[in-house]
Amino acid sequence: DSETEKQIQSNIESLHGQYTILIIAHRLSTIKNVNKIVVLQKGRIKDIGSYHELITASNSFGRMVEIQNLN
Repeated sequence: DSETEKQIQSNIESLHGQYTILIIAHRLSTIKNVNKIVVLQKGRIKDIGSYHELITASNSFGRMVEIQNLN
């Protein structure tokens, strides 16, 4: 739910710079502020970059952002 997601996001942000955190997410709002995103497709790495880099460089990631109305 949204309240739990907000708490998790807050906890992740409080640890920023202290640890390496691996996040697996379907909701792109969860990973919007991370340093690097790895886009997987059929179990293989398709694209790697920041959120803003991938919006323009990756058609599939850009489409996911569009579908989730995160522009």
